[in-house]
Amino acid sequence: MRFVSLLVLVLTAVLVVAMGWQHFRYLQWRRAAAQDHQPLLHSSSAFHVISYLRLESGADLVESLAKARETLDGARGSQWIYAGKVVLMGLQSRQLGEAQWDAIVLSQYDSREAYDEVARSNTHRQAFAHFDAAYHHGMQRQPVLNLAMPMIFLGMRVADILRGVPVIDPYDRASDEDLAGRNLDMEQILPGIEAARAYNENAVVVFNLALPGDASEQEANRAYGRKMFGLFAANGHGPSHIGKSVTIQGDANFDGVAVV
Repeated sequence: MRFVSLLVLVLTAVLVVAMGWQHFRYLQWRRAAAQDHQPLLHSSSAFHVISYLRLESGADLVESLAKARETLDGARGSQWIYAGKVVLMGLQSRQLGEAQWDAIVLSQYDSREAYDEVARSNTHRQAFAHFDAAYHHGMQRQPVLNLAMPMIFLGMRVADILRGVPVIDPYDRASDEDLAGRNLDMEQILPGIEAARAYNENAVVVFNLALPGDASEQEANRAYGRKMFGLFAANGHGPSHIGKSVTIQGDANFDGVAVV
């Protein structure tokens, strides 16, 4: 009986250490590599806003974002979570048109009401006045799911190891014809990617505004998603924000938001 108790204690200690280590490396990736400053804990009423921004001709990216942050950060409890340079738009949305964006900002407010109050204020107008165009889209972030994500990946990784499931690269290289169909030319894109290393050479952050699609698209997404999540689990990082889409400007209709 004493041996069983000791074994349970050891296994519990190993589990606690593994969970702590997983949370630490996930947080380390988010903070150091992705430069994302989302607090681990936040109220379920917190409201997030993704701002797509186009610079004025000749404007400097860093200076423009710094001005916006200086004006907006702290207004009605707002927090500046992430800001980055847009390198490419892999799949344009018909709902959002063909607008080209230069920067993207993620911010958090105490509530939707707090954001609406700020959005009507001169502070908000001043923060984005020096951009040529801006589109703001809301997200109701799911705090419990996002907090549990590292543990979900840890469980998936343990299960894959026990079952002998190899880590599979979920990507298929796109042909030149596929890229051309999406108005993507790698010879033109690669210089932009290399130039973006000056802002962050350790990570690329992908913002997804998602719709479920038809039955065949959902099936393809599930098949791809399981492989991708297995890769996330092995690497110790993955989605940093998952939430429900909330339209706050225009009439675009999406179901979910995922930031990876």
